[in-house]
Amino acid sequence: MSSQVASSTSQDKSKPELHRGTAETATAPFNLSSADVVFLTTNNIEYYLHKSILSIASPFFNDMFTLIQPSQDVMRDNSTDERIPVTEDSETFDDLMRLLYPVADPPLTDRHRVEQMLEAALKYQLQEATDILRAAWRLFIPLCPLIIFANACRLRLNEEAGMAAKQCKDDILASSSTNSWEFTFKCTINGAINTEEMAYISAGMFFRLLLYLARGPAPFDDNLQNFLDPGPFFALSRSIDTSQTSGSTTGTAANASLVEPDVTLRCRDGVDVPAHEVIIRLVSASKLLESPIPSCSSSKSTIYEVDADSGTLRILLDICYPFPPADLDPSIHRRLDKIITLAKRYEIEKVEQFIRQRFDRVIISRPTTSYFLAMKWGWAEESDRAARFVAKRSQLVYSYAMEDSSAKIYIDLLKRIPKIYGSLYRSGSDSEGLVLYEL
Repeated sequence: MSSQVASSTSQDKSKPELHRGTAETATAPFNLSSADVVFLTTNNIEYYLHKSILSIASPFFNDMFTLIQPSQDVMRDNSTDERIPVTEDSETFDDLMRLLYPVADPPLTDRHRVEQMLEAALKYQLQEATDILRAAWRLFIPLCPLIIFANACRLRLNEEAGMAAKQCKDDILASSSTNSWEFTFKCTINGAINTEEMAYISAGMFFRLLLYLARGPAPFDDNLQNFLDPGPFFALSRSIDTSQTSGSTTGTAANASLVEPDVTLRCRDGVDVPAHEVIIRLVSASKLLESPIPSCSSSKSTIYEVDADSGTLRILLDICYPFPPADLDPSIHRRLDKIITLAKRYEIEKVEQFIRQRFDRVIISRPTTSYFLAMKWGWAEESDRAARFVAKRSQLVYSYAMEDSSAKIYIDLLKRIPKIYGSLYRSGSDSEGLVLYEL
């Protein structure tokens, strides 16, 4: 800390004389009286900087200073109202600013510090600093490719993710003369198990790494490989339009024959869904009626704003009404997450209970999807049953639910499927037969 923070008793005349308080001031060159903006780090260190330097280096700061016009007296009083807080500590912020200022660059020999600086440089749109840090960061790839892969995905840097994936594959190829592909693939999984950074990327990203590794010694094509997002085929499983879900407003014919609706639920897609207030209150769904909209003279019922799309809300109401569907319609499986999320948001327990009692049908038809959804919802028994179904397969299985789940959850699933390792590499570079897709 002593290299970055000046003592409050220092006789450094370049420091603003009147700024004394609980915060400490950074060392030169970030303590000059010519500064015209002050940043405050998370560990309470003040950086006196120059807008002209920051504006040239970053569109982010240039836009910020266009909007913020502090008083000229800010630098001469003891108020902290005009200090701009940042989410970095002084170690990271100091090193990053030294890349911008015409002073000696900080050492870039510690991977963790470089990653923290790179994340901040990306956030603040510091292009030159980003280029410098990415070049330095790549030097660590041979030492810890799985960690770099995970952090590259988290920072959405596909080029570095691809380089790290290639390093993982090269390591497997280098060891294949003494170890089997099955063994080295297990090592990759085991390495991921012990890589805490995997918790911060999606299962979909890790799946694409495994699929890339499963292709064996096939050449790397960075023009085709995207680890960050689903490719054209993967995206198909996410892009199926479920907005036009069949079914009447109140579900079955019996529900439709009820008395005339007396409330209207206006969805965020602009669709009005008629309903019955007494039924909504009977199933403890009163939170749906908490946001009334000033009524129009032409409206015969009270209109309430609901944060949901109309297709999801209609299915939720079907379940709430006296004559719900006997079972889950397989066509709505892709809406289950939205339905459960909506039920939790408005505290409608009946809906979650209804789906949970009938979830086995989804488990049987789409075990991988069911596993990720059950884990997300905290359904331990259902996720365990789904995992046992998945374990019966000897193939990698992709599900759209992977994109919204942690890679750690996927790794825990893979540990339960030991027979998948051998099947992957018996097929060599032909990975097309290795993968199933739950659409």
